[in-house]
Amino acid sequence: MKIFVSITLAFTVLLGCAASNYQKAEKLYQNNQYQELVQSGVNCSDFSPECFQLKYYRTESYNILGDKNATLEASKEAIDRIGADTPLSKINYLYSLRTSLIREKLLSLKNETDRATTLRVLESDYREIISILMTRDMGENYQTEKTEYQIFLVESLLERMKLLSGRNLEILYDRILDLIRDFDPSLISEGYDKYTRCSSLRITNSGRFLFVLNRSHNSVACFIVDPITGILKMNQIIPTETIPRELGLDPDDKFLFVVGYENGRVASYRVLDDGKLRQLESRYIGKNPMWVLVTREEF
Repeated sequence: MKIFVSITLAFTVLLGCAASNYQKAEKLYQNNQYQELVQSGVNCSDFSPECFQLKYYRTESYNILGDKNATLEASKEAIDRIGADTPLSKINYLYSLRTSLIREKLLSLKNETDRATTLRVLESDYREIISILMTRDMGENYQTEKTEYQIFLVESLLERMKLLSGRNLEILYDRILDLIRDFDPSLISEGYDKYTRCSSLRITNSGRFLFVLNRSHNSVACFIVDPITGILKMNQIIPTETIPRELGLDPDDKFLFVVGYENGRVASYRVLDDGKLRQLESRYIGKNPMWVLVTREEF
């Protein structure tokens, strides 16, 4: 009996401390005392709704104060405490804030390993929020939010494809196709089309390789063509000029040229024996180039 009473009293004290911390954090937050809130040491480690709210206040406070790393950490702690009764508006806010900060962080990362790791974290967050939105009773506004998260997820996968080769590249490409099949039919009208605009394509004279420009992704997608079935196999995705408008192959299929409509540059590539491209150079040729014509000049 004494042991039971002691445990009960200890649990009651813990709950009282958690409630006290929450009330203190709420008061500081409502009074716009964000610096005081994060410096006060008010925190929690349980998974109660009150602890989620406290973590939510800390996330917003760090964000308002401009501490991006602390915001990312606090938002993850809040997300880990999402429950069945957590308002969808707060869940969406946390994921929207977190993913936007991660995308911003990606811009400063040059190391390929760091970029790949960060992209995996981003993809995981997108999948989580998409799953939450699909399993909850959401209104029309959140249907649009889900659509945007799906678009961003595909974009992050496309970005990671630039860092891969061989079998890994093909696996990720298949994963993107699976995602697109699950898209809502309204997705194109919500803006998906602007992320998947193909501007031009060319097939080599041998019929072995196909090259496709994506003007929104600023890339060249390289495919191997099955000589019997005509089925395409993803081979490479390589960055190219801004808003690529047109591409051209030389008559011997040894070189490929791409012009960027926005930056007025032409990029040249060597077509390797396996159908992949290796960039040679990029130079400015004039404003808004539209076409490429490669000819053989006889001497």
